[in-house]
Amino acid sequence: VPHTTIFRSTTQNRPAGGTSDYWVLMTIRIADGYWHEIDYAHDANNDDLNPHYSPDGQWIAFRRGQNPVSDLFVMNANGKDLRRLTNIRSAIAGFAWTSDRRNIVFSSNYQDTSRLYLLNVETGNIAPTDQDNTAFPSVGARSSNLAAIRDHTVVNLAEYSLDAAQRTAKLLPVRS
Repeated sequence: VPHTTIFRSTTQNRPAGGTSDYWVLMTIRIADGYWHEIDYAHDANNDDLNPHYSPDGQWIAFRRGQNPVSDLFVMNANGKDLRRLTNIRSAIAGFAWTSDRRNIVFSSNYQDTSRLYLLNVETGNIAPTDQDNTAFPSVGARSSNLAAIRDHTVVNLAEYSLDAAQRTAKLLPVRS
């Protein structure tokens, strides 16, 4: 498949004497390893990460900003027509295009709980799903199936009184 490309974000030195690096988007041709930086609107204050082609290959979505202050952007696959999709300025723990290219499923904590959200690419409308504590979604290219990491960690706090001499612990009553 000589024309297939994958993405990578790479650090570049910030211009004008800056000392830190920033992230830019690149493509890598799988067949021969040839890579080049995508020509798109960005500057040294932008850290662009996690690019994904749309299922039809016409669009590129990516996360701009290091967590916990990120947003989603989209542009044509040729780097033109850059558009901001979200204005949530929150942590984003993965995203994926739906197979019809109309929506992006993403994980974020921007409404105070980590969950999956459905983002309409055309309108920018965001709808929460009922999938709390879910991250890093992946959608089948030709299906509506979604895989994601689901965290079911349960934290139960209890207070104990320790008797070191007898090597025992006694559960204390819950205080409010």
